[in-house]
Amino acid sequence: MRANPRIARAARYPVDDAQLAPTKLGNAIRRFEEYGYDRFRLDTQVMWNELTGNAPEQVRRQVDLARANVDFFVALLYGHCAVVLCAAAALTTAGPDVPLLLTAIGVPGLLIPVWYHAAVSATDEWSAAVRALVNTGRKPLAESLGLLLPSDLAAERNMWTLVSKMSRLPHHERAAALDNLPTAAARRLNNAGWRQRRPPEHDVA
Repeated sequence: MRANPRIARAARYPVDDAQLAPTKLGNAIRRFEEYGYDRFRLDTQVMWNELTGNAPEQVRRQVDLARANVDFFVALLYGHCAVVLCAAAALTTAGPDVPLLLTAIGVPGLLIPVWYHAAVSATDEWSAAVRALVNTGRKPLAESLGLLLPSDLAAERNMWTLVSKMSRLPHHERAAALDNLPTAAARRLNNAGWRQRRPPEHDVA
């Protein structure tokens, strides 16, 4: 079943109106830049290196490939803009080859909106890859920071808010609230204590 084109276009905008950009491409990129913060309060722009350093290799590769596709069309767009500008400048010189230069202006000029639309469409795959990166990378990221990912969404959002602020802002006394969060080390100790306290099992005849 094919997706509704209107719904697909609407999905290329950020959820928060305050994050709107002046261009379609900017909005298409901004929508997945805010995904981690909107869902989990994980600021992926601040924690990007930590997140990609702990996410599964396959997911990181998908993000890189999806971004390369967008970069390819953006490079074509800027390259054709450069050709058009150079050809237009050449028309002002003495004795220009007018038919050739007009062709150099017209053909790339017609392709520029094609490459722009292709770049916007290619962000769909990039967006899906970033969503997968956030969804699968949160748990290993938390563990690499010595924290335990809460099972409650509200508690997880509070944890990532504290972690993101600690990474982005100068140290403040409020950062001590991280001490109250469950840690992976505490879980290991609890598990070890539970195994030690567990009564031996007896065979039933």
